[in-house]
Amino acid sequence: AENPDDGTLLKIEQDEGGTHIMNAKDMNMSSHVDEISASGVVDSLKIEGRTKSTYYAAITARTYRMAIDDFYDKKYDAKKYEEELLTTKHRGFSDAYLVQRPHERNDTQNLHTAISEGTYEVSGLVLEDGRHFMCKYKTYPNTEIEMIVPANEKIQEIENELGKIFIKEGKPTIVFYKIITNTDKELESVHSGYTLPIKLPGILPAHTIMRQKI
Repeated sequence: AENPDDGTLLKIEQDEGGTHIMNAKDMNMSSHVDEISASGVVDSLKIEGRTKSTYYAAITARTYRMAIDDFYDKKYDAKKYEEELLTTKHRGFSDAYLVQRPHERNDTQNLHTAISEGTYEVSGLVLEDGRHFMCKYKTYPNTEIEMIVPANEKIQEIENELGKIFIKEGKPTIVFYKIITNTDKELESVHSGYTLPIKLPGILPAHTIMRQKI
């Protein structure tokens, strides 16, 4: 069968419960990073990204980096990492066979859907110039949008006629008062597929991701 999300072929298996797509769940070891780090025998963690979106790869790498750093800073919080990974579109999560042997579990396959919706949708991506973004979902004026800023980058808070860039509850946030294209055309809103860059209220790090809760 063909995966409707990316066109890849998937194995189909039939049993007494019906016909199922055998689609392995995504491995999620974020709640075990403390055990892995404490073991002293693991030098690196591999993040799957070859068949994933930019957002999935960025959030996953960022979350595991956070978990590792938090472990050594003695502020490990497994729930925080689990919630962050749930913002991505995924195939369901499993810790596979690291904790239990294969014959002890039967929940590593997703028998229902190819891709599960995440708790957030990517709504925009800041361009190289740091002054514009491209809409990837939908953007309305006077709506708070969370931003994921590249590692080691900081934002400069600002407010003007275009909008406001600020920190809310420790998270970089942006609100547009006006949606103005790079050709100075004002829009009531902007949606995925619109081809003109949109002006930002201030300069942001290139490749900053904007996301909105679904």
